[in-house]
Amino acid sequence: MLNLSSHNRVWAWLCLLILFVTSSSFDVLIVFSNRTKAIMQNFITSTELFNKNSTEIFYCNDSYFDEEISNHPNLIAVFDITNNLNSQFEIAKVCEFNLLAHFLVSDSLPYQSKWTFLLSSSKEDLSKAIVSTLTYFNWIDGVAISDVERYASLCTMASGYSSNINLYSVGSNTVFHDLIGREIMKLGSSLFYLYLDKELSLELQKNLVSSKLIINGTGILLIEDGSYGSSTEGALAIVDKGKELTDSKENYLIDIISEMIDTLSNISSSYNIQKVLEERCINRHCVTEFSLINIQEAKRKIVGSIKNGKLSLNFPIIFPGSSTNIPISQKKVLFFSASNGSTDPGGNPVALVPINTRGIALAVKHMNTGTEILQNFQIKLSGFDCGVNIYNPDFCLSCFGKDINKLGLAHIGGLSSSMAMGDMITFKKLNRTTPLVSATNTEVSLGNSTKYPYYSRVNLNNYDLAAQIPLFLKTIGEGI
Repeated sequence: MLNLSSHNRVWAWLCLLILFVTSSSFDVLIVFSNRTKAIMQNFITSTELFNKNSTEIFYCNDSYFDEEISNHPNLIAVFDITNNLNSQFEIAKVCEFNLLAHFLVSDSLPYQSKWTFLLSSSKEDLSKAIVSTLTYFNWIDGVAISDVERYASLCTMASGYSSNINLYSVGSNTVFHDLIGREIMKLGSSLFYLYLDKELSLELQKNLVSSKLIINGTGILLIEDGSYGSSTEGALAIVDKGKELTDSKENYLIDIISEMIDTLSNISSSYNIQKVLEERCINRHCVTEFSLINIQEAKRKIVGSIKNGKLSLNFPIIFPGSSTNIPISQKKVLFFSASNGSTDPGGNPVALVPINTRGIALAVKHMNTGTEILQNFQIKLSGFDCGVNIYNPDFCLSCFGKDINKLGLAHIGGLSSSMAMGDMITFKKLNRTTPLVSATNTEVSLGNSTKYPYYSRVNLNNYDLAAQIPLFLKTIGEGI
């Protein structure tokens, strides 16, 4: 093993080289970057791959390539994602053929007299597959979320398809419940498209489900790596043909590289290798078709195929909520919540105040059935029974905490000032910044925006009300 600390290079990275002699006159060089170190052990312990050939294992850095590779002039290099372009060029110069396991670096390698082929689909073909799927279901709007690495591709796809898709870019530091609460929920979308790596996709799916956004009438489409490990019932996924039942990128790499090595090890000349690769890899891409996956009972089921930008369904699809109806673009849904219960802590029933809270449901009904207010939206309301007149800190914390994901874009607080204050104190303890709206609280201190930045009232406070009463009485008196 080389001492990497002796090489003073900014781009210094650790990779694994696996050299083994095949039955032909060609050796195979598999190159890993530091970004996928986790799969090294998978390859080393993969008896299915290594028992077939005598294998040497080297740990190296970029400066080690030239010396070692020069002793193996007849090489086929199989690349994983590599960060250092200089390394890619140096390897490509001495290798007879270059096979890339990912398209993300395909535009960086020199083609010239070398034959470079990709073991995955192209960005263009994947974009066509996405558009084909969205067109098939007539999904012309929705929320599309990608990581930074894939964002440019997502923007290109969306801009050529529909201007009604809302785009978001996320990263490992993104707080998903804040993104959902502040941005996504206010859009009221019923369609979601996730173009993410496995970890980010799983975390976002969990938050979408817990926020009650993946329900009957909604649709969710996962793209490539974002589908790995998903158990979101009713989700759809677009994957390269051959990746249908794979649960991780690591296992897919092992499968595709093993299969390619088996194929090439039985070929005796570079001419025949070139011929096989050209026949198999259209426009240098060895994968040009896609499969449509449906998550049913936590299992990945192949329900369709996408070829030449055309989707063909072979089996029925189950959408979220066990629905067989294709989700359609509807009025955008705005989720609100309200303290509209009927009991105080201890289970004590309250008679008068619950009658007043019926106005909340009446207002929602009026806005959803009328056309003069919020024409393009529909309001959905979730209720909390965490106290009406009496604020009990422990009771409120427990009550709101068990259903915290039911909080909407804004919360209509309790009718008393003490309950409004209690709600805000509770939200802060639960790390929620949900705005609280009130139409009945008259406490003056609640108007302090520094102390209560998320409070908003639509009625007068005590001081303003007291100032208006004499003016009102005077006006009435003058009119008599």
